[in-house]
Amino acid sequence: MRHAAHFAADTTPPAGMAAGSRRPAMEKVEFHDSRGRANFVSLSLHDLVPDDQGALVIETGGDVLVIELSDFQEVVRRGIAPEGSQTQYFNVSGMDFCQFLDGTVLYFSAEDVRLVLAPE
Repeated sequence: MRHAAHFAADTTPPAGMAAGSRRPAMEKVEFHDSRGRANFVSLSLHDLVPDDQGALVIETGGDVLVIELSDFQEVVRRGIAPEGSQTQYFNVSGMDFCQFLDGTVLYFSAEDVRLVLAPE
């Protein structure tokens, strides 16, 4: 059984706790999808390291992944990246995206990733 998804972005948490947090920076919690696989992760947007363009790309290798995202600024734009869209390292054409107030753009496939924006 595969547990963790492949993350294109660096998801290595800082040692110990996230700044201003009362819980570990990256906490894996069991969640079973319809195929019995555990694929749930709770992340702070600050746990992820964007490329030089401010882009984050999450790929799962086909597994369904539920991501609870916290510690983010306001979402200013959501949608699907148009044909020919490119980050520093990836072609993100057709991927879903969320752009945050600080300019960070998170790209993911809505078929494989269920993004849950946690309340502050």
